[in-house]
Amino acid sequence: MDVFPFQHCGHTQSQRSVGPCIHTKAIHAILIQATRKNSRHKLLSHLVCPPVVCYRKISIVNGDVYDRHFRQIGIPHHVVGASWHRNAIFLFYFFRNLGDRLIMISRSLDGEITAGVARRFGYTPVRGSSSRGGSEALQQMIDVMNGGQKKYLCGTAVDGPRGPARKLKKGMVAVAMQTGALFVPMACSGNRLITFPRAWDKTIIPKPFSRMTIAFGEPVAIPAGLLGNDLETLCRKLEDDLNRLTDTVDQTCGYRDAEMRRSGN
Repeated sequence: MDVFPFQHCGHTQSQRSVGPCIHTKAIHAILIQATRKNSRHKLLSHLVCPPVVCYRKISIVNGDVYDRHFRQIGIPHHVVGASWHRNAIFLFYFFRNLGDRLIMISRSLDGEITAGVARRFGYTPVRGSSSRGGSEALQQMIDVMNGGQKKYLCGTAVDGPRGPARKLKKGMVAVAMQTGALFVPMACSGNRLITFPRAWDKTIIPKPFSRMTIAFGEPVAIPAGLLGNDLETLCRKLEDDLNRLTDTVDQTCGYRDAEMRRSGN
């Protein structure tokens, strides 16, 4: 699933906590309707939906970045939100209440189901991935962002759709470079998480009544026309920054499963 918040509570400090915005019945109905033709995905919606929406609270680290670049307080501008694929389910829900949003979703059956749910949450899906239709989807996203007055939040998991996990691919960097969007790293974790150990990305979702934290890194302006070794060097730096942000938020939340699996302990 290639997917990329709640109603704002009014705090402005760099780290703040907000209560949950729980719409379990409504979201569950959307998921069931979207998956009514596929029993496996219907079952998945029953299992996944309640934990996603029944968290106790969310803490936001670097809330000023969220306010300026995602809630668009100030001068509107394009933003590419970048996170690892493991966070996709929670972030998909978290960003549901923002403005104009583009999201890249694969052309697989899972992607078709996800795209239906995304539209109901107000996203505009762009279909493609690095393995199927990726270049066309990236160009479509660039054309939409450059084609009018609207300013978009866009993204997809930057290690998706099939990994390797936590290895950044260049697609969304190219989108940021060609549209003038700011590239903003994001990571989330929680104190009580369900981890899917057999998934290539070690997908995480919050257990009911858990406490979630989402952290935003500093925005990066991608220089126009960057090529070759310069582009590769920047991508490796962005990858390192995103991994550090992810590890930091995991440590803050006391989540050790991902770190232990990466180290083989």
